[in-house]
Amino acid sequence: MKKWLALLMTLCMMIPAALAEEVSLAEILPLADAAAAAAMEETERYCGVRPMAVDASEAGDAVRILGDVYLAADQLEKLSDEQYEQAEWLDQRAVVEMRRAADGWEVTFFSLDAEWEMEDAAQEYFATTMVEYVNAEMGFSIQYPAVFGPDSVTELENGVSGQAEGASFSVTCVPNEENWTTETLLANQKKETFEAETNIDTITGMGTLRVSGAEQTMVRMLIVTPTHIYQAELVYDQSLMRDFTTYCDYMINSFTVDELGLG
Repeated sequence: MKKWLALLMTLCMMIPAALAEEVSLAEILPLADAAAAAAMEETERYCGVRPMAVDASEAGDAVRILGDVYLAADQLEKLSDEQYEQAEWLDQRAVVEMRRAADGWEVTFFSLDAEWEMEDAAQEYFATTMVEYVNAEMGFSIQYPAVFGPDSVTELENGVSGQAEGASFSVTCVPNEENWTTETLLANQKKETFEAETNIDTITGMGTLRVSGAEQTMVRMLIVTPTHIYQAELVYDQSLMRDFTTYCDYMINSFTVDELGLG
């Protein structure tokens, strides 16, 4: 559950409209960020909390924020797209409680690693953000963004694909007839696009190839076994980057192959 929660927290903010009217998040978030920076003893980069759920008292004099902790060049709302892509999402969850004081707001409680506090909010958000696809015949499963609705998703002979405005995805399984390894297949695919960034996870063995252009980003995920090549690909317009960067991370961490027990 820890891996799932760490990724879920990095998706988009869930702020009730009524709360936004009662409490200025622009006013209270810097206090939550300062508390996180103090707890993490971070002085070199901006340390902040991105809310996933926010609760306010009926009187509007107390607020409780549940969120994940990040490091970046500045507060998220002030980052350029390039800086946003470089933000580091930490494996830390935070609970921050604040009350109105005579001269504004003050932090009355702060806690890190409050995973149990996050579980219900995370599961609720997950149910509306990602869709699970399981191909029992081919032996793999993955989560893809719910923005690809049922009408835009097509079953393939060897997987699934989807189209949405400004984005597409596919997940397929093909025989490994040329005895590729993750290393050799990544190297071969990189020849097609020299500016591609490649990486192999030392724990899972999954390979990723990422190409970021002026208009679109393409991320390819590869799981190679002696008998099959499992490939997932997500393509999205740069205008969708802030949401799809986190969707992509979630796809990578949810890609499961029965042959390897990987996931």
